[in-house]
Amino acid sequence: MAFDRTDTDRLYDRVIRPVLRANAIIPVIINRRQSNQDLNNQIVEQLESCDFCIADLTYTRPSVYFEAGYAQRAIPVIYTVRADHLARNQPDDLRVHFDLQMKPLIRWRQPLDPDFRAGLVRRLRSTVLRDWARAQQAIDVRNDGRKAFASESVSRRLAIMRHEAMLAFRRFGLWRWALQQHPNAFAPAPGAWGRAGSTSVRWAVAPRLAVKYALESAWTRRAPKRLHAKGSSQGFTEGPSPRRPRA
Repeated sequence: MAFDRTDTDRLYDRVIRPVLRANAIIPVIINRRQSNQDLNNQIVEQLESCDFCIADLTYTRPSVYFEAGYAQRAIPVIYTVRADHLARNQPDDLRVHFDLQMKPLIRWRQPLDPDFRAGLVRRLRSTVLRDWARAQQAIDVRNDGRKAFASESVSRRLAIMRHEAMLAFRRFGLWRWALQQHPNAFAPAPGAWGRAGSTSVRWAVAPRLAVKYALESAWTRRAPKRLHAKGSSQGFTEGPSPRRPRA
């Protein structure tokens, strides 16, 4: 954004910043921070750590173009512009370059433009805030699953872990490899049954543990999903603590 200009400064102070704060977003503006670091280094550092970026293309600042492109490689970028800077009769330094005119621009006509405020709110809530809320919900689900798992008895936790391991064996094809380790104990059933995946077990030579895992693997493949839900947890890993998004 081209700061130190009356219209863009007023747009940020009176519209953009209040909209961000009203939606629990922490705005970061480099030239308003107190730091002894090089400004370019600060900009790159913040672009690599923020959740999204708002790039106003008014006044065709090369630095804004660079920063928006750098940000877009990894995070969402919301593009805004003063409407008259899209006109063909404008000089080059007051006209958005052709390629960037293809972006879904949010236009403003004057700093307190109510349509711009409403458009910015809609864009935030339908894109970055929606995606952020979904990510936080996924973290909450994982944390709830971890707490539920920790509350189970030791025997129940072992059963859940065994069940999840069998699902992983099935998902990654590891059980086929496991059966190959005991070629004398397991073989495809004769005829169509074998071609459909049925397996014969030679009890005399089959290791007890291998048979146990084979039965559990077969159960995970054929049991109804409602029974799977009783034997599995909702996740064991704990995600990062909830935080406010940064722009």
